Amino acid sequence: MKTMAKIGLMLMMALLVTACANKLKIKEREGSAQNLVDYKTFAWTTDPMTDGEHFPQRTLMFDHHLRREVERQLQRRGYQLVEDKSQALMLVDYRVNVRTETAYVESHQDPMAYWQRDQYGNMVFSGWSDANGVAEMYQRGLLALTFVKTSDQEHLYQTVASKIISGDASISDMESTVKKVVGRLLNKVPDAK
Repeated sequence: MKTMAKIGLMLMMALLVTACANKLKIKEREGSAQNLVDYKTFAWTTDPMTDGEHFPQRTLMFDHHLRREVERQLQRRGYQLVEDKSQALMLVDYRVNVRTETAYVESHQDPMAYWQRDQYGNMVFSGWSDANGVAEMYQRGLLALTFVKTSDQEHLYQTVASKIISGDASISDMESTVKKVVGRLLNKVPDAK
């Protein structure tokens, strides 16, 4: 399970640092950002990753930059970070997921052109060796920020960023890209009361 989490984080970092390659999509999945206004204090559900846990350096950097930017954005809106989770009114968590999706390539030819009879008279689809008209698989990275009430773990709000992951990722601008993504994820969060 930890190995899958490491792989997921590494792939998500690739997602975040290739900001110009394709469009970043933001979606509110649960609740409303307005639900947060009465919960002025927050803490993280998990502790920051450390070298002692043997995470790759890229994963440690991602965790550090993401936490720091979420904290900065929330504090700018009047929310207060507390170290003791029991003193926080809400808890913040992030999850990374990578899923494989299917896209269908438009065929500019007659789809029936890919069906032929073999030597025994059976219909055989030859499109598998020809990319036109067949499905392509690609990976989409997801980053979810979730806010829950500390008292009963009720979900207050969840917002998700998704983006197609390309193979030409660079981490040289990870910090600035994380800032942009977190800014978009928290865009609808109002100032604390």
